[in-house]
Amino acid sequence: MNKLDEIKDYLRNYNQNELTIMEVCGTHTSAIIRGGIRQILSDKIRLVSGPGCPVCVTEADYIDRLCEIGSTKNNVIVTFGDMMKVKGNAGSLYEARAKGAEVRIIYSPLKIIEMAKEFQEKKFVMAAVGFETTQPVYALLLDEAIKAGINNIFLLTSMKRIIPALRFVCEAGNSDIDGFIAPGHVSAIIGIYDFEKLSCEFRKPFSVAGFTVPDILYAIYDIAVQCEQMKNADYSPKSHNLYTGVVKNEGNAKARELIETYFEICDSTWRAIGVIPKSGIKLKKVFERFDAYIKFPINNSEGAAHTLMRNEEQNSLCRCSEVILGRALPPECSLFAASCTPENPIGPCMVSSEGSCGIYFREEGI
Repeated sequence: MNKLDEIKDYLRNYNQNELTIMEVCGTHTSAIIRGGIRQILSDKIRLVSGPGCPVCVTEADYIDRLCEIGSTKNNVIVTFGDMMKVKGNAGSLYEARAKGAEVRIIYSPLKIIEMAKEFQEKKFVMAAVGFETTQPVYALLLDEAIKAGINNIFLLTSMKRIIPALRFVCEAGNSDIDGFIAPGHVSAIIGIYDFEKLSCEFRKPFSVAGFTVPDILYAIYDIAVQCEQMKNADYSPKSHNLYTGVVKNEGNAKARELIETYFEICDSTWRAIGVIPKSGIKLKKVFERFDAYIKFPINNSEGAAHTLMRNEEQNSLCRCSEVILGRALPPECSLFAASCTPENPIGPCMVSSEGSCGIYFREEGI
């Protein structure tokens, strides 16, 4: 029996204390469902999703701001496709475009450089949403714009930091979560040392994993074994890097330096969660000429860009907040696959390709 078969056998026959393990990243959720991993595991091991979908946690007021900016002549909103269906308080970018707003979908923010050069009379506003994985690209966009002397590109930022979100999960009474499958892509940027701090403080193992079925099974096995070792009070849980082909323990210093050149840490509002301290980044004051919140103020506000607080109207039956925090699985919501579908998403978790509800709907062939 090879090592992978031994791991499968261990996880299939696991009969110790019940475990709840959070996979933080939506790509892991997709791989878990597509690979039939839950069917391999003992009933005593429960996998839940986490707050790793940037589109899902983008606040409704941010969408409203994008729609309003885009409704003015010569303003162009530029975004990834996942953002188009996300509803604000007053509608989505798709609906805004149908009413005349100019909204363009791109696959790389650097495409804006070409557009800004070609249409100098227009102002291009990038919907800068994402975790540490995409933040270096936004910084590179600014770097290229400065080098080219381009002055008609702006960022409307709603970028998040994963470590403060996981700290919030650990502090928010989610004692049922015993360990975390840490996101591979984000870890390639930030490394594993911040996960080690969380492991030490909250006594929870973290395993940085790749995205194949064996990668994920190894991570689940690592967490399960560590949880067993924690029965010995002298054992301190660890953060293990199981994705060494991509992730260096120290992360990507050049990418982090690029982020730190243009952005600074701030409080940020997470949809369905609320404000998490120091969980976002915004443009530094020296680069505020690129800040769409300042360039396009609303109601004479210089747009408290990162503390948008107005309560959105939300279907009281929607359980996205519980799904994002690992307190419920998508099928446990009464709206799932009934009134809430990818064609008619009620909650943000159904909108994005990385959202747990959308993944469950798609991958399970509902």
